[in-house]
Amino acid sequence: MTTPPSRGTGMLLAGLSLAFTLVVLRSADEDQARRLSSAGQLVGYGGGAPAPVVVGSLFLAGRPGTLSERTGRAAPPGWSPAAPR
Repeated sequence: MTTPPSRGTGMLLAGLSLAFTLVVLRSADEDQARRLSSAGQLVGYGGGAPAPVVVGSLFLAGRPGTLSERTGRAAPPGWSPAAPR
């Protein structure tokens, strides 16, 4: 017995199929298809690469206190965020 894919998976596959279809339909030859595909990858990876940093920053900005206050663990002895390494 297999589990059917979730709605999110279906939406992702539909979006990928649409993107591939648009690249093929908009290109007149192989060279143009390569350029369009490269541009699509540039946009996709360019938006996806900074996403973890942005989401993590938003998550930490929404929580008061320092990291040691949030985790309940103190920093190691002698550690300072301003100390040179």
